[in-house]
Amino acid sequence: MSKVKLLVTTGCSFTQYPNTDITWSYHLSQYLQCETLFLGQGAAGNGIISKHTIYQVSEALKKYEPEEILVGTMWSGPDRAENFFAKGCPLKFNHINNGSDNFGNPIKIARDKNFYLMNAGFDPLDEFSSTYYNSFYDRIGAYIRTIENILRTQWFLKLNKIPYFMTTFQNAVLPYVNHKELTTELKHPDVKYLFDMIDFNNFLKITPDRADHNNCYDWCDKYSGKQFRDKENDDHPSTEQHLEFTNRIIIPYLKEKAMI
Repeated sequence: MSKVKLLVTTGCSFTQYPNTDITWSYHLSQYLQCETLFLGQGAAGNGIISKHTIYQVSEALKKYEPEEILVGTMWSGPDRAENFFAKGCPLKFNHINNGSDNFGNPIKIARDKNFYLMNAGFDPLDEFSSTYYNSFYDRIGAYIRTIENILRTQWFLKLNKIPYFMTTFQNAVLPYVNHKELTTELKHPDVKYLFDMIDFNNFLKITPDRADHNNCYDWCDKYSGKQFRDKENDDHPSTEQHLEFTNRIIIPYLKEKAMI
């Protein structure tokens, strides 16, 4: 029997439940048969993912012992971002209402819906996102923020002795040219020293011989043996692919690490 009493899953739409496709977070919850906080948020960047994780786990520690909690995080696109406005966003933004108090756009973390998403994939691109990407976005800066979010989450979980695992939704999060060489972005001196502090022992070992395929999307595409629901129009893995990913990648890793 699993010792996990609370599973916390965080990420973007690849983690969100409920969603069009049933994601790994639900499949893992069903396997563990425990209470679950489904914190996946469609279109969310890594700042929101980190904030959701740290706040909700902090609250959970009021009820559970650290060893009773398991956190699984799937990091998202570095280009995605958010900003906090206590009095509301001054520009027109892409409002998302999915019927949840914590999710959509704007987003609530601790009290009010004060975090506003910026996403280059919004169609049409809203005024808030357009202003950010045209005037303030920098690719290297995006990787700095992403790795800082990974590190602060990593350090928070380690400090509180919370069992956890991490992975990425696509290769673009921590990009490799191949299994031996980092891309120019990760080699940048303002990025590399941060990248070197990531504890990859707590990342899923998806394709150890192919670091450039060591992410959910590529594994589902190339190794799952299952089909995307609608690959031409939607690059999200299907329910069947998520189930394979859970059964063949996540669960064996958790058993190997004695987390379950």
